[in-house]
Amino acid sequence: MPCSPCPDFTPGGETPARPALRKKGLISDLLESTTLKEMKAKPGTRIGFLALAISVGMFLIWFIINARVGVPEDRTPFVAVWVVAVILGISAFVRGTRWYGGVAAVLGILIGVFLPLTIAVSKQGLAADAIAVGDPLPQFEAIDEFGESFNSESLQGQLVLIKFFRAHW
Repeated sequence: MPCSPCPDFTPGGETPARPALRKKGLISDLLESTTLKEMKAKPGTRIGFLALAISVGMFLIWFIINARVGVPEDRTPFVAVWVVAVILGISAFVRGTRWYGGVAAVLGILIGVFLPLTIAVSKQGLAADAIAVGDPLPQFEAIDEFGESFNSESLQGQLVLIKFFRAHW
């Protein structure tokens, strides 16, 4: 006979009179959702997280390329991947999802819609009179770092490097 303070004591901490208490929350929901039964019941949860992963992955790639100033002229592949993420996010709701799968799907949809719209409105066109390498320096006047007036004609006959900053205001 085991020596224990309770006659109906079991090593798992459960007694016939009082089953073990389980905390319910996000962690337990996530752990429970990994069972095959749960995935069959709510397939949209996985799809929602897939949409988020695709959106965030392409987001990171996009900004790494931007930091290296290597954005390609044709941005169609980026937009296409974000559109796929949006479609997956919407299909997560169609297929049915747990609440955290819904949050992931919404974030995937928001990223997948926001960034292509940003790309669409941020097109920078070249002006018809844009300066190209080898063109003569246009006439301009400005204030230099000492607060004195500077005229581009004063550079006539000198070798000069002019640094242009790529910007769009």
